[in-house]
Parts: sequence; C-alpha cells; structure tokens
Amino acid sequence: MKLSALLIFAAALANGQIDRTLHFLTAPPPAALEEAATLLRTVGGIGQLRLDPLNPAIDIRGSASEILLAEWLVNQLDRPGGPPTREYRLPGNQDDVIRVAFLANNTGARDLQELLTTLRTVAGLQRIAQYNAAHAIAWRGKTAEANLAAWLIRQLDTPAGAGAPGAHQYTGNGDDVTRVFFSPRLQATQDREAVLAATRAKLRITRSSTSTGAAAVVLRDTAARIERAAQLIESRQ
Repeated sequence: MKLSALLIFAAALANGQIDRTLHFLTAPPPAALEEAATLLRTVGGIGQLRLDPLNPAIDIRGSASEILLAEWLVNQLDRPGGPPTREYRLPGNQDDVIRVAFLANNTGARDLQELLTTLRTVAGLQRIAQYNAAHAIAWRGKTAEANLAAWLIRQLDTPAGAGAPGAHQYTGNGDDVTRVFFSPRLQATQDREAVLAATRAKLRITRSSTSTGAAAVVLRDTAARIERAAQLIESRQ
C-alpha cells in the first residue's frame, strides 16, 4: 500500500473523517471544476466538498475509502492520456465497480449527454457523470452493469456511418439482450426517433435510446423482442 494510503487510514482511525485538498495539475475553468465536483458527489459519494477555483482545487471531507476514491477520480480526470477505460474497485466489495472512460470520436457536450442518457436508460446506471474538459464519463455500479456500460461506450464512440451494419449484440444473464443497430435506414434523426416510438408502441421495449454521433439505435429486451425490432428496422423504406 502506498504511503499516502497508509497516512489516510491512520487519520481515519483517529477521527473517522478526513479533510483533503485535491489539486488539479491542468487548471480547469470554473464550469469544469463544477463538473468535477458533481462527479465526486455522484460517483464518489463525497457529500462534503468546497470548490477553490483560484488554486484550482476541491476541498473534501469523507471516510478513508471515500478519500482514496476521490483522489483516484481526480487523478484520472486530470491525466486523460493512457488507457481509454480505467477501473477502481473498493476494498472489501468487489462488486462495487467504478470506471472512467475517455471518448475519442463523439466528444461534444451533446454526445456526452446522449451517452449518459443511454447508460442510465439501457444499462440501468444511476451513479454516472460527465467531465467535458477531458471528454470523460465516470460511472459506478455492479460488475454486470459496469461491463454493459463499457461495451455500449465502445459501440457508440464511433463517427456516424462507421458502425458496420449487422448485429452488435451483448448478452447478459438469462434472456437479456442489448443490441446496437447501425443501418442506412437510421442516418436521419427522425428515422431513429420513429424506430424508438415504434418499438415502444408495438413491442413494449422501454429500455431504448439513440445516438446522434454514431447514428445508431440501442435496444435492450428479450432475444425475441430484439429480433422483432430488427425485422421492424429492416422493413423501413
């Protein structure tokens, strides 16, 4: 264990709560610092924090495990170079997974917001936030949710028209299928919205979303309903 981690745990034994200042090497603008704070609250579970935009830094208070996670998160956001997806697991709970992904293609604010909506709606994630300054998304959930989210990001972080037509499918436990549809029939926004409306009305598929950047539709349901959705998409003129 690193020295900083040992010092944090020693302080925690003394009073249970630790004060820590998290510094950024790359000075983020005020809006980005606010986003980082939101990410620490949502994904890191840090309830007590204060922004210091002049340094720039974030002052936080939390338990030993919360401080270590917050430090890890800020380090990832402040150093976006490296692996596109990084993972942190809390000691003592290996099914509590935190990941940070950096987008390479669909990096606009709208793209990130659409991707957040997809991960909430389709993957079922609630603890998720974006950091536009580094084109990053951070999320926290069980291993199965985190794996599906990572797969969805790989599928959707592609330019429009780059996704190969055909089955881009992820199978979860039991009869749980997620598919990303790329098709010439889905290039226009109105076509993607029409598919979502039709699959909801005719097939009762509610875990669904679209991606403007990738020109794709994402659906999650049983294998039978997903196949019927594929037929519906292919039948469109």
